[in-house]
Amino acid sequence: MALVLAIVLEEEQGRFQVLVHPQLPAVVDPGDLDLLGAIVEDLPVRVQQDPAKLLEHLSLLERGPLVTYEAGTDIGRYPLLLELCSSFVPL
Repeated sequence: MALVLAIVLEEEQGRFQVLVHPQLPAVVDPGDLDLLGAIVEDLPVRVQQDPAKLLEHLSLLERGPLVTYEAGTDIGRYPLLLELCSSFVPL
């Protein structure tokens, strides 16, 4: 599995939780850190503004320092991601 940096979960209809790697600055290439920091800081704002559009954008990431690993409606189908949720930190 590729290095997972963030997990976005829809807990209830329209209510989201953004979880990030607990050591994000240490595991990201220094050249990508500013961009990733800006994206991570923007996630909670965009979740509030238009959560459906944010999920659509996140599910389509294909290039750059962030690439979507998996998108779905049931995290229970992805045991490795489910396990990471317990060690990631909420934004």
